[in-house]
Amino acid sequence: MVKTISVVIDTHKVNAGWCRQRSLWDQEWNIRRRRGERRNPQFFVERHVHHTVGVMVWGAIAYGFRSPLIFIRGNMNAQRYIHEVLEPHLLPYLDTLADPTFQQDNARPHVARVTIDFFQHNDVALLPWPPRSPDLSPIEHVWDMMGKRLLNLQPLREALVVAWNEIPQEDIDHLIRSMPRRVGECIAHQVFGNEAPHQSTISRWYGEFKRGRVSRSDDSRENVDAVRKLIIEDRKQPGGDESWIYCYEPENKRQSAVWVFQGEEKPTKVIRSRSVSKKMVATFASKAGHIATIPLNEQRTVTADWYTTICFPKVITELQKINPERRRIILHQHNASSHTAQKTTQYLTEENVELLYHPPYSPDLSPNDFFTFPKIKSRLRGQRFQSPEEAVDAFKNAVLDLPANEWNKCFENWFERMQMCTHLRGEQ
Repeated sequence: MVKTISVVIDTHKVNAGWCRQRSLWDQEWNIRRRRGERRNPQFFVERHVHHTVGVMVWGAIAYGFRSPLIFIRGNMNAQRYIHEVLEPHLLPYLDTLADPTFQQDNARPHVARVTIDFFQHNDVALLPWPPRSPDLSPIEHVWDMMGKRLLNLQPLREALVVAWNEIPQEDIDHLIRSMPRRVGECIAHQVFGNEAPHQSTISRWYGEFKRGRVSRSDDSRENVDAVRKLIIEDRKQPGGDESWIYCYEPENKRQSAVWVFQGEEKPTKVIRSRSVSKKMVATFASKAGHIATIPLNEQRTVTADWYTTICFPKVITELQKINPERRRIILHQHNASSHTAQKTTQYLTEENVELLYHPPYSPDLSPNDFFTFPKIKSRLRGQRFQSPEEAVDAFKNAVLDLPANEWNKCFENWFERMQMCTHLRGEQ
């Protein structure tokens, strides 16, 4: 039997228009095959056209909780959704919560009349959900995490269970905490259209409003006012920052420049890249000189836990050695998440450490960013170290070799930068 497809007049118009638009693509449609090459495997493209073997699963997440992964045989319909998922798995968990709200997408089994009646009969409150919005659903991102963990894992059912259980609960909780931000981004794009702010800007707004800010009208003055506050503070307070130290960083153009005589052949310069091996360090210094350099061991990310239990206690110990009678510390640091976390803020308050406010997006006003790290790393360029630990030791020695007048110039330059920023009203 031969199936035929009727072509209506509108379809003819669409096809004709498509052809007219592409009738001048001479160069792009320049495909030719010689006589006798029809069966040549070189011109074949293999494609998988059969259905991919898979299984249907259901799972639920909440803050601090995840359900077992439920396998569903065949296609899901409303009756099976109720009898195989909702009754045996969802309702028992909802009964343990006070005034719960259940979120699901708008798949047909989820919004069928019998399913809605089931929810109403069991007093389950449903969160209204916008159509075609998988980016707003945390469980969709969990499925994506599972997919990335399924590479080369067999058999499929056991691999799915392992991937589901191995997802850290903190990652799931983070997805749920991100819902206010995701909703804010969605509203911004709906209101502003193509002129919607960038995601990072929306995230910053969300953080500012969460801290109690109600207006953006003073943004143009914020950097200037912060710098004014820096100027009137004591300029002898310590400052700290983190940076990567590499086992090898190539010389810059000025360092690798060589003199040649007129008419002499220019030497060949080999382009090198910096090494992959590296280690993060946190360096603290004041106008009096270097205070402490603490390497980040056994992890690659600076966290509030490392900052408060390992890093800053060593800084306080070194400051007490320098001045045992010091009762208060005024610390200058930038606004990294590990520096502004609640755990860090609480720890610094308990240790009687006063934070010197740093204006956002202002590395040019951070001594470590415009002086310490660039100057020391410049001295280490071109040197090869056998291990990250050896590179960190070389960095420490180079910092300790800086004379006192260099630190004085650094902090005087810092003061001049603040004055310049105030003079230009934060525009440069």
